[in-house]
Amino acid sequence: MQQTMVSDPKIYKMDKKNISGLLIPGTRCKLLSFFIVFLLALTGCEDFFLSEADNVSIPLSEPRLVVNSYISPQDTMIKVYVNRSRPHVGNSIVSPVNENADVYMAPKGGDFIKLSYDFNLRAFVVPASEFPVVPGRYYQLTVETPEGEFAEAECFVPEHAVEDVSFVDVRVVYDTWGGMEILIGWSVKPQKTHETNYFRTNGIMRSYRASNFNDEPFFVGSSPLWLDRGNEFFSDSQGSRYNFKGEHFGFIDVDGNLGDNEAYRFIDSVFITVFQTDFPYYRFHQSVEDYFFYDDDFPFAEAVRIYSNIEGGLGAFGGYNRKEYMIRAFPPAN
Repeated sequence: MQQTMVSDPKIYKMDKKNISGLLIPGTRCKLLSFFIVFLLALTGCEDFFLSEADNVSIPLSEPRLVVNSYISPQDTMIKVYVNRSRPHVGNSIVSPVNENADVYMAPKGGDFIKLSYDFNLRAFVVPASEFPVVPGRYYQLTVETPEGEFAEAECFVPEHAVEDVSFVDVRVVYDTWGGMEILIGWSVKPQKTHETNYFRTNGIMRSYRASNFNDEPFFVGSSPLWLDRGNEFFSDSQGSRYNFKGEHFGFIDVDGNLGDNEAYRFIDSVFITVFQTDFPYYRFHQSVEDYFFYDDDFPFAEAVRIYSNIEGGLGAFGGYNRKEYMIRAFPPAN
């Protein structure tokens, strides 16, 4: 007769607090040993994946043509810049293009004209007198090299569909230490159209430099105004008004009372420029602006992809139409 062993029913009366008490020392040692072996296995897997990643063969990238050209009816010289990209993966030595390319441009549907290379400008050029740019037309660009590279693009040169440009605040403030602050406010009202138009606006300050020895002033250059209000690039289709404010601060002696200083600088004029552009010009420059705005010091910056409309390469071929407005001319120093 088989006997059935009945265990003490108290053993089955357990809760979560006392469950560890049921594990005999030998069982605990076995679990600890299993946990250690598991960790070692994970470490081995990690080393395996790292070693495998080191042996991955990443495809090499080839250099590509980089083409940049922006044309307008205001140009006196049409310029096309041609270079090669330098890939992060692959051969770091990239030969420059220089004059070794054939660059052609044409109104869409018209005859192509070949541009010549200017060694001083390092660009392919054609005088505007030989290639006039007309608003409202499309233009085509092709680039070929002896290495078999080929790139092409198309752009549109728009009309200047701006209804009004107004200046609402122009102030120039000087202090006793020779400092000068320019504050300029302006607004742009595009024409209302049935399609989206693209615009850019900015300001520049033209300055000269002279000395206490009554030398003739000479041109120093143009300095951009800092855009304190408004976006430099904007689009519109409703004919809305857009407001901007620019400023510049520098040290200027407008009276020529320099004391021991040998030279001083004075402002000749301030200009506000309003561009109407096609989409490639607008999108390329906007993406470049975003790229430099979100630098490495901004931890939440998203990746910025630089726009390109060059088929077979990189860069941009765009059209624009611009008007400049001189706001104020500053008298030279005595």
